[in-house]
Amino acid sequence: KRRPPLHRLVPEPGKDRCVMLDVWLTEVLGYPVYNSLTPPDSDERSLTCAKVPDPATARSLIRRGFRLIDTSVSLTRPAGRGLKASAAVVGAGRSAYREPLLEIAGSCFHGSRFHLDPLIPDADANRIKREWLRSRMGRPGLWAAVNEKAPVGFLACSADRDVRIDLLGVDRRFWGHGIGGALVRSFVSRYKDYDLHVGTQIGNAASLRLYQKYGFRVSSYAYVLHLHRDLS
Repeated sequence: KRRPPLHRLVPEPGKDRCVMLDVWLTEVLGYPVYNSLTPPDSDERSLTCAKVPDPATARSLIRRGFRLIDTSVSLTRPAGRGLKASAAVVGAGRSAYREPLLEIAGSCFHGSRFHLDPLIPDADANRIKREWLRSRMGRPGLWAAVNEKAPVGFLACSADRDVRIDLLGVDRRFWGHGIGGALVRSFVSRYKDYDLHVGTQIGNAASLRLYQKYGFRVSSYAYVLHLHRDLS
């Protein structure tokens, strides 16, 4: 079954230009979400997101009303020596794992760009993560870490254009128990012959330490900015 497009160019009313609509986020949040350096010229409720690599562009966007939300960090691990996979990491296809994993995804994150944006309620930020994982259920590249036959964490990865970790989550009750490390080791073991990629936030020291422990090195930074319209 063909997946629907995640983004779509839409014409801006009364303007001779188009803007990039994030179709999936628009559906989850219930109002338009755009990925653009130029927000639509409209007073309707919307969120425009921008991700830029250089400080000058970030400063220019801030002068135009954007708010600096985060600095994202990209890390890369070159192909080479693998790591021993963890026996606690299994495929996430079992139906009994579905709801527990969605509960973890909807409660374990606190440092995403949506959680860091003071104009996005935590309930909405949590729903974004939960619904994102729901959209990955039943597709390849989703693994669960289990403890006493119950899932306590997950890793979702993609290997279409490059091989990357898309999302890693661990039940808050098991933070510090090596669950994230077990998931990353298994990912590296599975794809040891490829260059591997992952992204995180500059303020997430624990995540940076985890990836660097398993051979990932910082490759680039980018500034993440949001502009909200009509939140009164």
